[in-house]
Amino acid sequence: MNKSGFAYTASLSRRWAQEGYTPGSFYDAYSYFLGLEKQFGGANSLHFTIMGSPSKRGKSGATLPEIAEITGDKYYNPYWGYQEGEKRNSRVGQSNQPIGILGFDWNISPKTTLKTAVSFQSGRNGGTALQWVNGTNPAGDYHADLPSRIEDEDQRATFTANLPDDYFQVQWSQFYAANAGNIQTIENVDGIEGNNVTGKRANYLIEDRRYDATEMTFNTTLNHDLTEHFTLNAGANYRTYDGHSFTEVNDLLGADFFLDIDRFADTYTSPGSEQSDLNRPDRIVNEGDIFGYDYNSKLSKTAGWAQLQYRKGAIELFAGGELSSSSLQRIGNMKNGFYPENSFGESEKRTYSNYTGKLGATYKFSGRQYFSANGMIGTRAPYFRDAFVNPQVNDQFVPNLDNVDQKSAELIYSYRSPGFSFKTTAYFADINNDTEVYFFFSERASADDNNGSFGSFNNTNIDRRHVGIESAVSYKINSSFSTKVVAALGQYIYDSRWVQYAQAEVQPGFFRDGITVYSDGFYVESSPQTAASFELKYDSPNFWFATMSVNYIGNRYLDFSPDRRLDFTFSNLDNGSQEIIDATRQTKVDDAITVDLFAYKSYKIKDYFLIFTASVSNLFSTDITTGGYEQLRFSAEEGPDFFENKLYQGYGRNYFLGVAIRM
Repeated sequence: MNKSGFAYTASLSRRWAQEGYTPGSFYDAYSYFLGLEKQFGGANSLHFTIMGSPSKRGKSGATLPEIAEITGDKYYNPYWGYQEGEKRNSRVGQSNQPIGILGFDWNISPKTTLKTAVSFQSGRNGGTALQWVNGTNPAGDYHADLPSRIEDEDQRATFTANLPDDYFQVQWSQFYAANAGNIQTIENVDGIEGNNVTGKRANYLIEDRRYDATEMTFNTTLNHDLTEHFTLNAGANYRTYDGHSFTEVNDLLGADFFLDIDRFADTYTSPGSEQSDLNRPDRIVNEGDIFGYDYNSKLSKTAGWAQLQYRKGAIELFAGGELSSSSLQRIGNMKNGFYPENSFGESEKRTYSNYTGKLGATYKFSGRQYFSANGMIGTRAPYFRDAFVNPQVNDQFVPNLDNVDQKSAELIYSYRSPGFSFKTTAYFADINNDTEVYFFFSERASADDNNGSFGSFNNTNIDRRHVGIESAVSYKINSSFSTKVVAALGQYIYDSRWVQYAQAEVQPGFFRDGITVYSDGFYVESSPQTAASFELKYDSPNFWFATMSVNYIGNRYLDFSPDRRLDFTFSNLDNGSQEIIDATRQTKVDDAITVDLFAYKSYKIKDYFLIFTASVSNLFSTDITTGGYEQLRFSAEEGPDFFENKLYQGYGRNYFLGVAIRM
């Protein structure tokens, strides 16, 4: 802050990697920040901030154990392949959404302050992926191309032994060759009689799945000391969000154009259903054009809240609440051939009223020891992504969509002294009546199990319960050595039977209408139910320190497929049979122990500090499955191993060295 009351802060950084830990991945990201502040009268201030982090990265996918075993690479990545001798990733994520914030802090009086801010954020988000029309699925890990699909053991062994090194990778040269030889004439383009176009029609292309957004917010917060012991905090906020979801042609892979029709459509029984946009039938698209689907998501929320705090002696109390109203709406920009009546234009606007109430109390036994109890109850509106059956092609709301109910409570005990500290927290949280919508390709995504399709699966009546205890102990052994132990034990489960609605893109209506999913008692995926860490720290009098930590995570489970928890899935098997038990049991991930090292050293050079840091994570390269999921594709006849679980692997030993100058 200079004498005229003006201050600024600026930073610029870049982080990049030509290839990450996983083959075919890369990372390139910038980060910038600019903050300006002007004080008026030494008490009030106007400030402006702009920041952003444009990034581009090559993605990695979950791994099939069969491929990991054959290739000898547990970090196998199906998204890349060689193009003219160079690695090229088919799935590249790109994001650039800068945000600007303008705020004013007003000290109205010694007892009252008002802080107000408005923000604006806009930009792009998206990620590329392979798309195809004719021919086989181009994915490197497509199930039909796996050696395990060969029934004869000798033939399978011979086939596996003679696999080319890049068999499980993306075959770029084949895509270019297929497109180059696919000369076609498209008649009546855009529905215009005689408007015929001849050229190389793309069988394969790279699409960019975009979800751009523009968001504006307003927040104001009032703090007022009512008396010596009572303080009132109150505020209001407003948010408006306009999302734009669409697919864009990123690379035609040598072709001249792409015909924007649905390859799964049955034009014989449903003429016109193949059209992505009936407003422009038989449309050809080029690089940079939108195709497939195109819609906007409109959301807004207005809220007001207040909290009263009481402090006197050893007692602190607070009570607060919030009331809000939010709305959501879909606006379709294409008239889909399967859903001509409810895909184009504005959908119904849904409005939800919500509340939140909070209570809390703290009792301080002394300056070193206290006990707290806090509780919350409330509701929230459904998220847009879980509100519509399939927003890419229609504006139908998920049946029985309603607010999500939430309640939680926690008890905290804390003790702190110069050489010893202890804190423990017991907690409980319930989330009820939630909804999740997701999209997959499945042979079962239609009324006829023999025909596959892309479809949406809407799971409703989802209840989750989280209970547990977390504790941390720190102890200073002497002037040089100290230790810290952290442990967490919890139970995070689904405690309701979901109700599923399912719809195929090629078939209006539900082919599953209110089917029960036997999900109660299953564990919430990925989160470790048990975790612990022990840290030993050495502090040197020569301005450096080092730590060693031993970490444990356990009782983790994969994301389970509802398809394997439906009554009719195993109608051909006896109840209680081993086949049913094996297929419905949730997969538990192996527990893991890792060791990490960290060191810090600083030098003072005049008015500057030169800082060196070094770290080693997973010192012994312990195998860690960080997560994964059961495939939606499932064969009751072949059993759960026919479509293996897909797994994400944690990194082995990795290092980080850092140098910084602090002014």
